[in-house]
Amino acid sequence: MSGVPTILFAGGGSGGHIFPNLAVIERLFERRLNVTPRLVVSERVVDREVAEAAGVDWAALPALSLSRSPGGAVRFVAAYGRARGATRRLIREAGDVRAMVATGGFVSGPAVSAARSMRVPVAMVSLDAKAGGANRLVAKKADVVFAALHGGGLRDRAKREADVVGYPLRYTAVSRLDASSARAGLGLDTSKRTLLVFAGSQGATTINRAMAEWMTRTGVARKFDGWQVLHYAGPGRDDVGSLRAAYVKAGVAATVEPFGHRMGLAWASADLAITRAGAGTVAEAWSNAVPTLFLPYPYHRDQHQRLNALPLSNAGGAVLLTDRIEPASNVSEISGPALDLMHNANQRSAMSGVLRDRPMGDGAARIADWCEARLDG
Repeated sequence: MSGVPTILFAGGGSGGHIFPNLAVIERLFERRLNVTPRLVVSERVVDREVAEAAGVDWAALPALSLSRSPGGAVRFVAAYGRARGATRRLIREAGDVRAMVATGGFVSGPAVSAARSMRVPVAMVSLDAKAGGANRLVAKKADVVFAALHGGGLRDRAKREADVVGYPLRYTAVSRLDASSARAGLGLDTSKRTLLVFAGSQGATTINRAMAEWMTRTGVARKFDGWQVLHYAGPGRDDVGSLRAAYVKAGVAATVEPFGHRMGLAWASADLAITRAGAGTVAEAWSNAVPTLFLPYPYHRDQHQRLNALPLSNAGGAVLLTDRIEPASNVSEISGPALDLMHNANQRSAMSGVLRDRPMGDGAARIADWCEARLDG
């Protein structure tokens, strides 16, 4: 016990649940508050890597996602109990825990349950346009619910509706550099317009395969004349090598990497993007005012990624497509709208203007306000 108050930030299962917490922590550090923030994540490798790179205290819980496999429910319940107990120990060891911020993922359930049992105030942050069942249950236990991109009908334990605040974005996700400087920072050709293909922190095989298939089409090099591709294929994917070979064979200038650690520069470099529609990706495209073709993840039953991107599409700042899964079908889906925008600078400019005219709120600052009030109280 250091005598410095602690705030716990629970969220895990993917980087998308951790990055919003890091954004709030940035705002707290910026205010020079006397507080120790601590991440509470899962034991997945991606969570550990993100937490270690963040440079703040962190702990991994033995929580598991619910599996439909035989015995999956039994393992989930057992892991839930272990994770809840581990969180209670963290709270006791810290000594003065003033609050917990939970951003979803299967870590949030047991972490919030433990915090509530020990009278620690809880803020739930709903990130997607349609909250999943687990988040709806967690919200009912929270003292306050913040919604990043929507209201979604969520209510806290006092039955108050969620406060819509905007997505909590890290400063590194937005760059103020001009496109040429940003491209130079990433080692790209500063003279070429740039198509950003971003498959998300977990990768997107269907997008990767569609781009590889597109590169086999006759005349593709001519259509990409004056353009280069910055393609983040996802960590640990075999797609990286095959994509690099596909772009080389097609004669299309491209930089292919597993993951982008400087997404602000990537977005600032981009004239156009092709991405998934996770809440964080939508927020980054919006905040950087980059015209984007969104291909929502096709296997979600509730299609919440489509709902994430719908406001931008309806406003005219993005194009909402359908991931057809099969590579050739996806090329037919993507190539027409992409080439239309690649060859129409006026339309790209108009779409960027739409996004700039509808700025997203600083959700991280609003949530940091709540945390600061817990420190004062």
